Amino acid sequence: MRFVRFLPLICCLCLIFLPSGCGDSNPVNSFEPEIVNNPDDFIFRVRNAYLVTTRLTYNWTNSGQRATIEHLSGRTGGTGALTILDADGNTVYYSELKSSGTDGTSPGNAGRWTIVLQLNEYSGTIYFRVRKL
Repeated sequence: MRFVRFLPLICCLCLIFLPSGCGDSNPVNSFEPEIVNNPDDFIFRVRNAYLVTTRLTYNWTNSGQRATIEHLSGRTGGTGALTILDADGNTVYYSELKSSGTDGTSPGNAGRWTIVLQLNEYSGTIYFRVRKL
C-alpha cells in the first residue's frame, strides 16, 4: 500500500526525466530551414533533417537571365531534388541535391523565378545557394 501512495510522484518524475515517446529510438526531426531570399541571391540551409518528405516553393527575383547554383549538402538517406523555373515558368535547372559543386542554369527570362525543393524521406544536411550570373 505504501507504493500506491508514491505512484503520483513516480509518474510525475517519469514525465519530467524521460524523453517524450518512451521507447522511441528515432532521432528528433528538427527540420527548420534557414532561408535568405534577397534579389539576385537566395540561400537555403537545413542542419538536421530526418526522414522529411515535403515540397517547398519559393519566389525569387533574378534581374539576370542566368544563375549559378552552389551545392553543399550531406545526404544520409532519401532523395532531394532542386528545380528552378524562370519568370515565364520554363525549367532552367534541375538536379538532385549534391554534396559539392557549382552548376549554372540555362538562359531564361529575368524577373520572378521559382525555386522548388522536393524531398522524399530525406535525412541529412542541405545547403544550396542560387545567385544571378
